[in-house]
Amino acid sequence: TIVSLLAAYPLAALWRQPGLVGPLMALSPVAGLLPVGLAVLGVARAHEDLFGRAVLRDGSGGVARLVLVALTALAGGGATAQAAAFSAGVGVAELGFFAHGVRRGWYRGARGSWDGELIRGLRPFALLALVSQLAQWFDLLLLGAMASATQVGLYGVARSLLRVVALVAEAAGHRFLPRAAQAVAAGSGQTVDRLYGGARSIVLIPVGPLAAVALAAPRELLVLLFGADYAPGAPALRLLALIVILVVAVGVPDRLLIAAGSPGTVSRIRAVAIVIGTAVGLWAIPRWQALGAALAWGVMAVVEAGLFTLSLRGRHPVRIVTRGLWAVLAVTVVLPVAVGWLAHARQLEPRLVLALVVSAAGVGALAALVGVARASGASSPASE
Repeated sequence: TIVSLLAAYPLAALWRQPGLVGPLMALSPVAGLLPVGLAVLGVARAHEDLFGRAVLRDGSGGVARLVLVALTALAGGGATAQAAAFSAGVGVAELGFFAHGVRRGWYRGARGSWDGELIRGLRPFALLALVSQLAQWFDLLLLGAMASATQVGLYGVARSLLRVVALVAEAAGHRFLPRAAQAVAAGSGQTVDRLYGGARSIVLIPVGPLAAVALAAPRELLVLLFGADYAPGAPALRLLALIVILVVAVGVPDRLLIAAGSPGTVSRIRAVAIVIGTAVGLWAIPRWQALGAALAWGVMAVVEAGLFTLSLRGRHPVRIVTRGLWAVLAVTVVLPVAVGWLAHARQLEPRLVLALVVSAAGVGALAALVGVARASGASSPASE
């Protein structure tokens, strides 16, 4: 939090936006609140608790941020007040998640002490967390330094929509990491492969349709949610959605590498991908503004996924391309995209185009869910 406060003035100067000092300071408590939730997340995974993370931290926290920011805006609050409202929403999510752990008795009997061995063991994960945050925000930082505030706003809206998709992916794959770690420790290659394929399907079922809507009807989606002024952000949203689908289709190789005890490998690969993405951004953003930032992030994500997969294949022979993957992609992504293409070809009214695409995405998600349930022997796919 202190570092965030001190960074407010330098960042505002870098972006040539002196008016950002207040909002950045109002957002600084987030830096102190997020570690609380992240620490509880590790405990929740150990207890295989899905409710706290998916419902309380991500779901209710997201609603709290949305409601508080919306109410502040309706009351006439400026950027600093809205940033403070956002920080308050983060506090509701992270502290509520912590309280959930207290109620479940996760910390009962715990004693406060300095565990030097534990701290040393966490160093690779601290580096991984830092690199992961850079990967999440480097494109916006570059765009803020090299483009107008209007372009930053257009791109920020597109990225925020895809961030919702990312949260869904993280919640859907919540149980994968502890179970994969157990399978790796037991040396069960078949179990690792089964868990990997199951986790990918479970993540793709909700993420595929959401990203497909943004891919098939980005302009209609932005206009409906935010108004016609945000329509120019459609190309960036479409590119981001395409990259998200590609990355999710590959699976979760980074999590499997972490489960195998290789967080340092994940950090190094992610750092290389950030450097490549930054180079692309320095070249593309002056030319294409928001679309250039999307391209930079997309290159970073694709390079990262490719290197993760190559590293994983050298350690665990998991199957990347399977018949089940193609089936899930066909109904969750190809179907709504095809419906969107046909609706645009017939020049239908924008709201009707979006309604048709959303309907196709919903049908595809339901069909994929039923198919995965049947393939797993009529058991719940969440058990994967």
